[in-house]
Amino acid sequence: MREFALSVLKYNGAIFKGKAEMVVVPGIEGELGILAGHIPFIAILKKGTVKIKRKEGERRIEIERGFIKVGKEKVEVLVE
Repeated sequence: MREFALSVLKYNGAIFKGKAEMVVVPGIEGELGILAGHIPFIAILKKGTVKIKRKEGERRIEIERGFIKVGKEKVEVLVE
């Protein structure tokens, strides 16, 4: 599976920076799954779990709320 650059950022610094195969975030209208090559967009996130899927395994990060910005070559998740 192809990888993309992913950053999960909080006001005081990075929680995660690296390559991911997929990220799943809690969108306000349901979960959003992002893979490499996804169309660019911005969405609002609600309280829930960000799931980062990598070759090494899965990492989960609990969030209160935030935003996701999907670009052509990278994905940024800004959270509280």
